[in-house]
Amino acid sequence: MGGLLAFATTLQAEYLVRNRPEPELKQKIHRILQKMLGDEYVDVSVQRHALIDTNLRKRGSDVVPGVQIRTRPEEANVVFSYRTITVVAKQEVDLDAVEARLRNDLKLDLQDRFELSVVLDQVEIQRPDFSQQLVDYVNLLVAARDDLRVGKAADARSKLQQAAEISAKFPNGYEMLGVEKLIPEYQPDTLEQMSIQEMIFAGLLGFLILLVLVFFFFVSRSTRKDDAEEKQHPLQPALGKVAEAIESMKSEEETEDEGLPLTEEEAVVEEGGHEDHLRFLKALPPTDRINLIKTLPSKDRAVVLSQIDLVDASDVLKALPPEEAFVVLHQMRSVAISEKKLQELSEKLAETAKTLEQQFDALGRIGELSGQVETERWQQILASAEALQEKHPDKRAQVSIALQELQDKGVTFGQLHERLEVDHALLGRVMERFERSRLSNGGRVSVQYLLFETEPQLQEMILSEYTEETRQFYQEQLGQLQTQAGEDQEALARIEQVRDLHRSLFMRLVHHELNRIPTTTNQEE
Repeated sequence: MGGLLAFATTLQAEYLVRNRPEPELKQKIHRILQKMLGDEYVDVSVQRHALIDTNLRKRGSDVVPGVQIRTRPEEANVVFSYRTITVVAKQEVDLDAVEARLRNDLKLDLQDRFELSVVLDQVEIQRPDFSQQLVDYVNLLVAARDDLRVGKAADARSKLQQAAEISAKFPNGYEMLGVEKLIPEYQPDTLEQMSIQEMIFAGLLGFLILLVLVFFFFVSRSTRKDDAEEKQHPLQPALGKVAEAIESMKSEEETEDEGLPLTEEEAVVEEGGHEDHLRFLKALPPTDRINLIKTLPSKDRAVVLSQIDLVDASDVLKALPPEEAFVVLHQMRSVAISEKKLQELSEKLAETAKTLEQQFDALGRIGELSGQVETERWQQILASAEALQEKHPDKRAQVSIALQELQDKGVTFGQLHERLEVDHALLGRVMERFERSRLSNGGRVSVQYLLFETEPQLQEMILSEYTEETRQFYQEQLGQLQTQAGEDQEALARIEQVRDLHRSLFMRLVHHELNRIPTTTNQEE
């Protein structure tokens, strides 16, 4: 009796299947796959599938005989659940490697499934053309219907049999239809219906003709108006002779200058204004404009500040020392301005601007150059400073200062592990940009070439940015490169060439980050 009750309870159980996306987990997987697969990655989909019991289940329930089910309180009615993670890529990728990487970086369930979907650039689907057979099929049905109307049953049966043979070759969707369904009986319209349709058509046609006539009426009126305006006035010949007489009374210079476009200076004078001789200062950067005006004496500064834009003049006044600014304002009280003075001042400023020094980060450029030079060669360059001090004892202090600045800014690839400013945070930012960059020859980067013949300490700092599985993968690739380089000299030369391209890109990014670090000199300034 107890067994029958248990069986009846089991029959009353109801189960539902629930599918839900997990957007938070999708975003985490999305970031990892973007960094791992690069351009080959397209998108990822994460769906959780769950088998749910409509009745609230207890912990340790006996849904599956002999199996203890562990359930959380908030999922007491979930019998079984798993995720389906679908990776969409442009071409075939190693799904096992992707799954291992995600399971290592994220907390996934053991029953979660991974699938791969490849996007095809172009899919050509070849479908057979049954249009002609369909036409023959319909024609046979029409002919069979006509035969049945005239009493030719044998001919109609033969044509229907041919139609059936044709329809047997059709795919799904071209199934044979009955004559009464495919071709309904012909029922002509009544005379009253035909007359109403004709009346509607005639009314529309008359309305269109009326619109065309109205359009041509307005066009013809405008054309007649233009023709009337073009008619010659009776006094026009006499007025023409008067105009010719007036033109002949003009001087030769006015006749020669007439019709020529005015220059920019003449146009300003014609409008009653003055030529702006200092307008080229507006195109200069603010710092260069201020430095250029500082080269002038106080009297000329007063002239310039009285002519240029008010905002630009205030910027120059703020940059001057208080005493010099007071002198300039004092000079402006009694400044005398003339066109000749402004022109001479403009020419003077233009000549001075040609010799004005441009702002340039020379030490930053020196640091970038050191990153493209081998460590041994850079040390030879720095060691030559001692010989220069012996040849030029009077410049020993200058050479010593230059040597100290070069040692501070110059960093080669072999010296990265010795510099304190090259820490894990800086290398993390560099490696993030490095993996998204391209080599100088347009090729994609490979971390194993960067690790080839690199100091072990720097190797460990670079590999610390990756997970354990990724580090193991790069170490295996590095081992293969070392094996190829040891067996073949040509392979060694090729590997060293590719390695130098990777180091050049890497050091350019390193010095870009180093130049962003404020130096002691910048802080003092």
